Amino acid sequence: FLARTRRVPLLLYEILQHDADIICLQEVDATVYEQLLSPALLAHGFSGFYSNKATSQLEGCAMFWSLRTFEPDVEMEVYPIRDLFRES
Repeated sequence: FLARTRRVPLLLYEILQHDADIICLQEVDATVYEQLLSPALLAHGFSGFYSNKATSQLEGCAMFWSLRTFEPDVEMEVYPIRDLFRES
């Protein structure tokens, strides 16, 4: 395993090379999202959202979208995925 300080810049380089409008990542550590991914991708014109797993683990999914392509949504609503599939 590479150290986090080596892995994250390599990951960011790879992500940005694809020039994507939407970036979805799984198994993201909350600290890595808050301290590394979010600030770095914000500097490259992305906004993002992080959703922690419903367990005691500090990891989850992160989604970023290009502000060149998508308008910022000032009133984003959050719905737990389990609620979306619940039968009425």
